[in-house]
Amino acid sequence: MNHHRRQALFKEHAAAVLRRDTAGAARALASIGPESWMGHQLFVFSLFASTVTDHFGDDLDRADLAELMAEFRTARPDAHWLRAEALIRSCYGESSLYLDVPQSEHWSLMWAVLALIVPPDPGETTLTVLFDRADDLGREVVSGIFESERLFGWADEPEDPPQHREEAS
Repeated sequence: MNHHRRQALFKEHAAAVLRRDTAGAARALASIGPESWMGHQLFVFSLFASTVTDHFGDDLDRADLAELMAEFRTARPDAHWLRAEALIRSCYGESSLYLDVPQSEHWSLMWAVLALIVPPDPGETTLTVLFDRADDLGREVVSGIFESERLFGWADEPEDPPQHREEAS
């Protein structure tokens, strides 16, 4: 599957989820295939992060977050609202919180938050704007990782290798 077809499927899936079309979402997701899951995960996170930061603005206001989380608890009493909050806060400089949320819950929590922010009947123009922002953020995240001076830091030799201590006899 080429890049453009893969991106079209990601957007088809997201549009169906955002429109609450469960059959369409299941059909699109089944078409994506395991070879594209990593790219799809990046797209979903980019859609989530760009939509959340557009909703809250540059600085996360705790009162606004508390209000959204109250809506979340009402709409999704079965979901872990603190984990949903952690995913939102991870978009605002608390990236370590992302790792505190089990991977198996990321998608359901992200989609649940998006369902509160995006109206259930987004038009094509709204979806285009959301998806363009997600694409831009995804490219920015990926390029930022590969431009980082610390990307391969784990493989660097230490400047001064540790000295072995002689054990006292």
